[in-house]
Amino acid sequence: MPNRFGFKDLLTVVLLAAVLVSVWLAMKQFDRQWDRLAALETQTQQLVAEQSATRRDVSELLEKLETGGVQFGGNAVSTDAGFDYDPHARMEVARGAEDFAEGDWVIDAFGTNIGTVNPLVNTDLYAFRIQTYVLEPMVGVDPETLERVPVLARSWEIEENLEAWQAHVDAEMARPLTDEEIRAEPAFPADGTADEQGAYVAERHAEGRREVDIVADPDAPPATWITFRLRRGPVFSDGVPVTAEDVKFTFDLLMDPQIDAPSTRQFYVNLKSCEVIDERTVRFAIKRPHYEALGHAGGRPVLPKHFYEQFTPREFNEGVGLLLGSGPYRMPDPENWRPGQPMELVRNERYWGAKPAFKKVVFREISNDVARLTAFRNGEIDIFAAQPEQYEQLLGDEEVVARSQHFAYLRVPQGYSFIAWNQRRDGRETRFADRRVRQAMTFLTPRQQIADDLYLGYAEVANGPFAKSSQQFNPELETRSFDVERAVALLKEAGWEDRDGDGVLENRAGDEFRIKLTYPSGNELADRIVLYLKDAYARAGVVLEPDPLEFAILVERLNDQTFDAITLAWGGGTVERDLRQTFHSAQAIKGGDNVMSYINPELDVIIDEARMTLDDEKRMELWRQAHAIVHEDQPYTFLFNRKTLWFVDGRLRNVTPVSVGLNDRTEWYAPLATQRWTD
Repeated sequence: MPNRFGFKDLLTVVLLAAVLVSVWLAMKQFDRQWDRLAALETQTQQLVAEQSATRRDVSELLEKLETGGVQFGGNAVSTDAGFDYDPHARMEVARGAEDFAEGDWVIDAFGTNIGTVNPLVNTDLYAFRIQTYVLEPMVGVDPETLERVPVLARSWEIEENLEAWQAHVDAEMARPLTDEEIRAEPAFPADGTADEQGAYVAERHAEGRREVDIVADPDAPPATWITFRLRRGPVFSDGVPVTAEDVKFTFDLLMDPQIDAPSTRQFYVNLKSCEVIDERTVRFAIKRPHYEALGHAGGRPVLPKHFYEQFTPREFNEGVGLLLGSGPYRMPDPENWRPGQPMELVRNERYWGAKPAFKKVVFREISNDVARLTAFRNGEIDIFAAQPEQYEQLLGDEEVVARSQHFAYLRVPQGYSFIAWNQRRDGRETRFADRRVRQAMTFLTPRQQIADDLYLGYAEVANGPFAKSSQQFNPELETRSFDVERAVALLKEAGWEDRDGDGVLENRAGDEFRIKLTYPSGNELADRIVLYLKDAYARAGVVLEPDPLEFAILVERLNDQTFDAITLAWGGGTVERDLRQTFHSAQAIKGGDNVMSYINPELDVIIDEARMTLDDEKRMELWRQAHAIVHEDQPYTFLFNRKTLWFVDGRLRNVTPVSVGLNDRTEWYAPLATQRWTD
């Protein structure tokens, strides 16, 4: 029977055509709506940028109409640096370049996974690098002069109260201790026997009151007041103005013992109180004299009260993606980022200062060194932090050199790598509680050979926590060289020798000298260094077991102090390094940075005294004494002061060496013809 095209078929075709036309019309309408939305978003961003510029101009005008800031007399020292110093002047210069253009992204790569970006509770460099784009302090550091300069603060006043403070200390020093005061001391052996407690009480009575205890007295008058006057213009990325209430909230949050921030909090224990004077004025009381009092009071990033106060301490501690600030970039979602998600910061169009060029700053997680190198060669990332062998390899690649920039420099302040020997684990002393063992491990570490063979001249052997160019460094201390005989002799003194002839040291109980060395995984150079150490230690009968871990797991081991030995590196920190963070017994706690439970009361006293000494020459002498103690005790085997080795994509302009290393990436840009990435 022949097929016939009937009415139903015609109706089906018509309906199908109508549907297709409707879909086409809907798609055209959607495209028009999308174009309108895109145009509206662009207009909104332009409006926000114009409002930000207008707000800045008005704020600057109002500040200039004021009488020049706070006026001071008596013992006060003041600065009107806010009128003389523009924290965005360097960016303004970049924007004036003939080929300057906005747009594009700058893409970096981390060698590990990002675990958290929450301020205060994070402990790693990666989160800190992200936060520097989003958060801002009242006071910063000039990248060339290394001097303290205003950021969110316009000016400050420093008023000394040393006479009243010293009078209180002298009076308390003359007053005998009571038994009740002694029993309330943290070091009192509350769980000890009656004889142990009695001996402690008697010793403390004989010793008398200590200045370091007195200055912690809540009734002691402050040694210093520092008053900050905030700028008018800054707002957080959600448009809420930055006020003195935010500064006080940040202080209160940091000092809240419910917040898991002991390693951060220890920097600020000398801050007695924070008082709001008015909307733009805040005053800090400083417990005792301190050479870095201005940095302690003004150097902390200011957190928005209206955002963070909605979270309980537990929510804040357990959160991982809570990040909102007043900086040039912002999190697209300041609450809900989670590990494993892309880490992208977008430009803060409400930023109160000169805006950076890049629309995005992107951080990619590439844990393998070879994979990161491949990504840089392929143009997938813009910045490659090279290992020495990779750096030399790239220098020999004409194609890479032609399309990139390369830099080799020592950071200022200067950091160092180390091996920390854990002296206490699971409530018991370890073999590393014996100073002779720690000294022996340093003698067994072939640092110069590693510097020559693996670092190819881009590192020098470290001889302590201070840079050799610093006045804190003690030049009289001899760097320990590789010496197996001296190491074996020290280990034998400490009770370790090869008792059964199997080539491995044992103690008198028959325990073999075996240790696990924990270090971040995915780093080829670290793997090779550990193999060097394994071979070197074996020459003295010490068995090393490599223990590479993902960084997040490593941090857990670090905080719980469940490791034998661990190798990491400290960044530069402040220009004048404060040893309290890493070597004071007050930080030998869970979450503290004295992760190896190193305790030396003599060193504690010197550190505390150095921190309170305002005379530069006297303070430097105290730091050199502290260096001598650390050199003798070897809580760390100090490894290397390493040069930073960077390759940067050649399309990026204004990448400039400065005193601290390289200038801030907010000053970089990509000319329009070279731009690669778009939204």
